[in-house]
Order: sequence, then C-alpha cells, then structure tokens
Amino acid sequence: AALGKDKRDLPVRLYHENTMPIAKICSMLGISKPKLYAYVRSAETKPVAA
Repeated sequence: AALGKDKRDLPVRLYHENTMPIAKICSMLGISKPKLYAYVRSAETKPVAA
C-alpha cells in the first residue's frame, strides 16, 4: 500500500538515518523495498521546503 504524501517523509528520514535495516522500515510501514526506494528517489529530486 502506498503512503500518503504527508507520510512519505518518515520512511525517507529513517532510510537516511541508517539506524534501522531497510527490511524493518518496509515491514513496519507496510511498504515494499522498491516503493521505499521510489520515495527516496522522489524526495531527492524535489526541493525541500524551508
């Protein structure tokens, strides 16, 4: 299941913190690894609002 726009920052933040295995992030949020990587790529290509 895809996460809403406002919830996509959590998996991206967890991914960049490197404190939790990717598999654990995915299982905790109920998303697949490809979906997690898609969120990370999407976050990297969009400007961050200050």
